[in-house]
Amino acid sequence: MDNIGPFVKLPEFPFVICKVCRYAYTGKKVEQHLRRHHKSLQAAERSKIIAKIQCNPDIIQKQSDLATWPLPPPTIDPIPFIHPPSPKLGCSEEGCLHAVGTTRGMQEHYREEHRWTNPRGRGGSAQKRAIEAQQVPWRIGVQCQRLFSSGPGSSWFEVGFGGQASQAAPEEAAIIDRMNRAMEQQQRRFEMEDKEKIKAADARMDANVWLEHVGWATHLEGFDPEAMLRLTDPVSEHEHALQLIQDSLMRVMSRARAIATPAQVGSQALFEAQRKEVDKKPRRPFDNRMEDDTWARYTAVWTKLVCYIYRAEAMADEDRPGYRLSRRQSESLDELSEIVEAYVDDPDTQPLDEDQVDRLTLQTVMALLDHRLAAGEYRSAIISGLAVMGILHHYSISKFK
Repeated sequence: MDNIGPFVKLPEFPFVICKVCRYAYTGKKVEQHLRRHHKSLQAAERSKIIAKIQCNPDIIQKQSDLATWPLPPPTIDPIPFIHPPSPKLGCSEEGCLHAVGTTRGMQEHYREEHRWTNPRGRGGSAQKRAIEAQQVPWRIGVQCQRLFSSGPGSSWFEVGFGGQASQAAPEEAAIIDRMNRAMEQQQRRFEMEDKEKIKAADARMDANVWLEHVGWATHLEGFDPEAMLRLTDPVSEHEHALQLIQDSLMRVMSRARAIATPAQVGSQALFEAQRKEVDKKPRRPFDNRMEDDTWARYTAVWTKLVCYIYRAEAMADEDRPGYRLSRRQSESLDELSEIVEAYVDDPDTQPLDEDQVDRLTLQTVMALLDHRLAAGEYRSAIISGLAVMGILHHYSISKFK
């Protein structure tokens, strides 16, 4: 093991791992990482670290070269210095080591690689869906790690395989597998019995009266609450383009916060930024000197909104709430998506210009905010996203009262 500044080079891997962020990096990515995340390093020390890594013949320099680098075998012990193992989904087909973190990702893998067909199909009763929920060919609860945060080499892979349970006789393994599937199926059945479609308000329930008043329930009537909630989930490991957009959004918000001072934008603009009601002037201007947890709450709302809009735009109109992007909004989001998706597909020939991405992110956000409400407020993607975030909170409360 070789320690190189904040990095460590393990002899079995052809790259370095940052001991702080707990991800791996190829040689060419080291300089960018140090400049962004280790600013306390002196320039001379930073140059020394970069030179040592980039001159090492045992270290892969270009991330595109990881496309041919084989992932570790499942029998490998959990790898130190990266994030610890977490339960994911693993392919059960002989010789296939594919692992992912989401059911959708595993479904796509089975369809494309193993010609699997979902026996449930579309529609059907909730009872039938509950019974079939766990009739799937893949394994669940597989302990996995990943080395890179995005791009080539960022796939999940199984670790620690070969313990006592996995060495059982075939008959015992089959029994264990059936028991696990039965328990999971029963658990899903209980969950599906609790699930119900979002309905328009019931006047007997105070929470639902509020939902009817603000129009959230009407806007989302007929949609599965869990499906809507998933649209606001944190970015998953296979959503590389969305991760880049979220990273850009955080940079844009941080820059906006930094310049939100009287000297930079003037007091009048800060009073407007603090305004919560159109006809009532705020008593004090916006103050960018806030606690870290307050800033985290503010930014979390925007990251959820962007996740909701990006994912919903990939769905058929009938499968998502009825907001409508304006032409300007659609063009801005398309341009931003095309740039980051091109980089994800081929980072070597399509280098990412972060300044350009940040300008497009800001342009998209401004377009989303500048939405005429003549056809109804829920035509706005932002208001639709806020309805999803709001109704799911109230819905869960009213459901269990």
